[in-house]
Amino acid sequence: MSGARKRGRLQGFLLILVVLVGCATAPRETAPDPQSFTLMTLNVRYDDIEEVGPTSWEARSVILGKLLAKEKPDLICLQEVASAEG
Repeated sequence: MSGARKRGRLQGFLLILVVLVGCATAPRETAPDPQSFTLMTLNVRYDDIEEVGPTSWEARSVILGKLLAKEKPDLICLQEVASAEG
């Protein structure tokens, strides 16, 4: 994979991470409705075996695990999940 493509993928990943963190840390202005539920959608992106560093599945899985543990959504919709990603 070329250096430019790796940088582009890293920039895309970091942008998504910033958006997710921003959404996750937005304060609630009112108490949650007991008849409502929380929904989280995540594009976990496929596991590229050649990918290393902060965009590798190993690194992303830690971040996603922490986000899910913090937010505790009632329903999670995942995109681009492969069996090798567990």
